[in-house]
This record gives sequence, structure tokens and C-alpha cells, in this order.
Amino acid sequence: MIHGSIEGGIMVLGGKAVIKKIALFCSLFFVPMACEANNINTENVSHEASNWTELLDKCQIRISGDIIKLPLMPPCSVALNKDGSPRVVEFEDRRVSIVIGHATDFKYLQSKWEYVKEGDGCSKHSVGISLDKNTKPIEVSKATGGGILCPKYANDIKWFWSYEWPS
Repeated sequence: MIHGSIEGGIMVLGGKAVIKKIALFCSLFFVPMACEANNINTENVSHEASNWTELLDKCQIRISGDIIKLPLMPPCSVALNKDGSPRVVEFEDRRVSIVIGHATDFKYLQSKWEYVKEGDGCSKHSVGISLDKNTKPIEVSKATGGGILCPKYANDIKWFWSYEWPS
């Protein structure tokens, strides 16, 4: 059964690539029967302490006590839920949050996406942050660019799947 909404939530997937495609279908077309048949859940993320975001203005995070510089230009921000907490999507064996790099030129963004507003902090550059069950960072993806991501907008679930991981 589907709980909550795609946009402020967490998605839990139980399979491989086929489940990812079905989940994408569910998130794009919100077909409850297809989602229920494949045990795909969406529910609100818990409000766990998220101190891993404390250094994002410098595009840095802590992993196992070490400060790691992210491959983005500062200031960085995290994709957020409607309540302002970091958005985390869980699928297969990975929990992912998205860190968004410095804001891209507003006129360029507006030419590509009419809904963006000045000051939204939208960017073409981001990384995925893999989190453990206690919401502590354990790995940083390779940087990606091209698509527009905004911290305060509900970013499509497919973004959380799109990152390449070193391991």
C-alpha cells in the first residue's frame, strides 16, 4: 500500500532494476495497483538529527570524523522535505540524500524551467550522499551536472537513483 506522498517522502524498494522501473512508473503516473503489487512504499522520512549538513555552506561533510570536500562550488544546500528536513530516499541497500551546488545563473535557469524563482538556489550540479541507518554519511557519489535541482522543490525520485558510486 502507498503511504504519504511521493514529494515529501521516502521510497523503499525491494528489488533490482525491474523494481526501479516500476517505481519510476509509480512515481510518474501514481498507479496504486502497480505500486502495491510490487511492495513499493512511500512514507515521510523520520525527523532524525541531521548534523551531517552543518558544513554544507562550504560544500563539506563529515565521514567517520574526517571532513570531506565535495566536488561542488560553495555554497551547497541539501534537497529538503516540505518540513525543512533533509530529504532521504531509500532503495535496495542504499539511503541517499542530495547535495546541490552553488546556484546556477537565474536567467539561464528560467529559460530552461519557467517555474524557478530567483533565490530558489537551483543548480545544475549535485552529488548523492549515501547515508547509514543512523543518517550518517558513508559515501559521496561522483558529481553530476545538466539537470536542474532545487533544494526546496520536491525533486523527482529518479534523481536519487541516478548517481554513480565509487564502490
